[in-house]
This record gives sequence, C-alpha cells and structure tokens, in this order.
Amino acid sequence: MTMFKALMWNEWLLTKRGLTSLVMAIALPSCFFLFFSQGVGTSPAEQTVLRDYLMTMTAFASLSLAFFTLPFSLVEDRKTNRLRLLKHTPVPMPLYYLAKMLRIVLFYLVAIVVSFSVGHFVRGVNLPMSEWLMSAVLLMFAMLCFLPFGLLLSTIKSSETMSAVGNLLYIGLAMLGGMWMPLTMFPDWLQAVSKCTPTYHFYHLVTSYLKNGTIINTSFFVLIAYALAALLLLFWTSQKKEFGDR
Repeated sequence: MTMFKALMWNEWLLTKRGLTSLVMAIALPSCFFLFFSQGVGTSPAEQTVLRDYLMTMTAFASLSLAFFTLPFSLVEDRKTNRLRLLKHTPVPMPLYYLAKMLRIVLFYLVAIVVSFSVGHFVRGVNLPMSEWLMSAVLLMFAMLCFLPFGLLLSTIKSSETMSAVGNLLYIGLAMLGGMWMPLTMFPDWLQAVSKCTPTYHFYHLVTSYLKNGTIINTSFFVLIAYALAALLLLFWTSQKKEFGDR
C-alpha cells in the first residue's frame, strides 16, 4: 500500500507539472458542446439532440487522455530513466501501470463532472439523477476500453511517430465515429464503416441507454472486443520486443 501511495503521489506531481494540457483536455469538449449547441430549441426532439450531443462530447473528452496523456506519460518515464529505475526496485510493474491508469480515470471523472455541469446549468439538460449516474458509469466503462490503445501507442519508439499516430486516431476516429457530425451526412458506404469504429460505439452505448433503457447492448460487447484486441496486440508486441532484446 505504501508503494502505491508513493506512485500516486508521483502521478500527482506530474499532473501539477502538466496542468495546462490537462485543463485543455477537460475543457475543450465542453467548449465544443457550448459552441455547437447554440440555437437548439426547447422542443422535446431538440432537447433529445442536445442531451445526446452532451454525451457525445463527454465521450470525446476521453480521447485525448487515452491517445496522448497516457502514452506520453509512459514515454516520459522511459526517457527520464524512471521506468528503468523502477524495474530495479521492489515495486511490481503492474502496480506502476495501475497508478498510471488510475490517474487517467480520475482525470476523466473530473471531465464528466465538468461536462455534465455545463450541460445542466448552462444549457438546461435535465435528467433524473439515476440517469446521470448510469451515464457516467457507462462513459467510464467505455473509456477504460480505450486505455489499451494508449498503452499500445506507448510502445512506438519514436515520439514523433507516436504523436502522428495519436493525432490520426484522435481526429480520425472522432470524425469517422460521428462525434463531430451526424452519420447521415456521410455516404452509405462510409456510414457502414463508421458503425464499426470504437468511437461510434463509445457514445452509442450511452445514448442508446438514455433512449431505450438498455445497459448491455451490441456496443457494450464491441467495446470489450476492441479492448481485448488491443491488449492481445500489446502482449504480442511486448513479447516480440523482449525476444528481440535477448
């Protein structure tokens, strides 16, 4: 327990050092929501659109944490030799990665609270408390399914390449998954592709719950499948690297 507290304290120090980028990652989706939700009326249909867009932008907030904050934090530890030093201490490596991911989880929890507060107090999105809480749980679950992608990105040796791939995933998946524009604006063949992306299933998991009241649906299992695929690829990459270092 003492080791884990020390690891979390170090994560807190790293957070203080990169506070500006963290604030941007949390605030930017809320700013997008406020900008694009201007002029939405008060009719039930328009309020449903507003609610769904709030959930979409809250889902979007997790992408920068998964594709940038997590992998760059791991790469920084490698560059500063902190990771190498930790390997020569009694600290178990799974505990180290747990601390890293817990930091991201806490960041995203703050992002959810901020986005939901903006949606409710500024744009008047009203939901029963049970639906606010379940939406937060589903968003958190979906975000956890994206963390393996961040771990996988951190295995790229070149920081420039990792940044380029991270940006491609960040922007490409957000656009292709329908987070920035309705899928109906895409041609039919691109809509079919979009519905296979993890980002589509990310926000669809929550919006379908709010619409139908179902928690376990197709998107739930698709996200788990993507997470498992990323973990398997991460394991294969790690084994290949370890074999090559021998």
